[in-house]
Amino acid sequence: IILNSMHKYQPRVHIIKKKD
Repeated sequence: IILNSMHKYQPRVHIIKKKD
């Protein structure tokens, strides 16, 4: 759920987390 919320506020951060 947190990742989903972050994706809305910071989509770029979500991509970085997925990459890591």
